[in-house]
Amino acid sequence: FINLPSNLITTVMVFSIMIILVSFFEVK
Repeated sequence: FINLPSNLITTVMVFSIMIILVSFFEVK
């Protein structure tokens, strides 16, 4: 596993959460 900077991990997590929320609201 590649050791990534914590701020990059946070950015990826926030980005994925935004995608989940957008897809959830598009379904409704």
